[in-house]
Amino acid sequence: MVRSQRRAAVGATRKAAAKPFVGTDLGAHRADLDAIVRFIHKGKKFSVASHVGPDGDALASTLALAMGLKRLGKQVVPYNRDPVPQNLRFLPGWESLTSDIPSFKIFDGVFIVDCGDVDRIRDGFGAEPKPPLVNIDHHVTNPRFGTHNLILPDASASGQVVYYLLKALGVEITSELAWNIFAALVVDTGSFQYSNTTPETLRVAAEMVALGVKPEVVTESLHYHVPEKKWRLLAHSLNTLRLELGGRLGLMNVTQAMLRECGATFEDNDGFVEMIRQLDGVEVAALLKEHGADKVKVSLRAKDRADVSRVAQVFGGGGHRNAAGLTLQANLEEAERRLTAEVEKVLEEVNK
Repeated sequence: MVRSQRRAAVGATRKAAAKPFVGTDLGAHRADLDAIVRFIHKGKKFSVASHVGPDGDALASTLALAMGLKRLGKQVVPYNRDPVPQNLRFLPGWESLTSDIPSFKIFDGVFIVDCGDVDRIRDGFGAEPKPPLVNIDHHVTNPRFGTHNLILPDASASGQVVYYLLKALGVEITSELAWNIFAALVVDTGSFQYSNTTPETLRVAAEMVALGVKPEVVTESLHYHVPEKKWRLLAHSLNTLRLELGGRLGLMNVTQAMLRECGATFEDNDGFVEMIRQLDGVEVAALLKEHGADKVKVSLRAKDRADVSRVAQVFGGGGHRNAAGLTLQANLEEAERRLTAEVEKVLEEVNK
């Protein structure tokens, strides 16, 4: 039903032509943007990829950029190692994603969107022979690994960065493109609730709605088709909820045993960490996900005052002030101990 709603909305507005808002002043990033525009015009065949375990911004940005490049007459293959999550299969073009590219050498360039580590494309990607990389992101912690880089930390989502690039290329923002750009904004701003929601974010979102996006369909697709296994996994995870540092740090676990018992995957813990952040008094929320006997991935969220990207960077991770992630080579108990110590340092500075 959701997909048919989206298709009907797209069809009714395919020829809509909203007047674009004046974009943000790219300032010091203008040279990076112009270099990428020149690179695109020189090439013929590209791939667009993002990180494993893709979220809504990663996938929507991949699809939007692939669509835009195709409108320029380029051959484009969008790639992700992992399947598209069920709740993102309303995004226009999701069926075009492939996980089967034996070698990226066949392309004139590979666009990496919403990813701060090249080896998160797939195992060993950083060491593979490949063409020039174009690094498109909005995370302040991005290390600028590309041959060309367009990193806009003031953008609310990588989809917003893609929007500016497509505008610079003179690509018409069609209804199909608009759905992907809008979805990217919704996901990375927490439905426009987070502090990274700016007037510019809302101007871009409004342009997408004028082009036919139905916010209610996007919301329903993202949030109202939850499988039973996710609720069962949440029940198990909630049993591990604990508060540390005087209630300022909230933590929960997702273990391999829980996943087996519920028939779930790590895709099903999406949104759990945001629930921890809702607790009164909690300033930092952490979801610790057991990926092996000595490997724990951590999702961090913060209320306005704490900067969890600083915690993530200590462990080689990255992200934003209010949302970040990292991986620890440790068991759950040791991971929690090390994480708590670093969160305490950040909170001590905040509460001085």
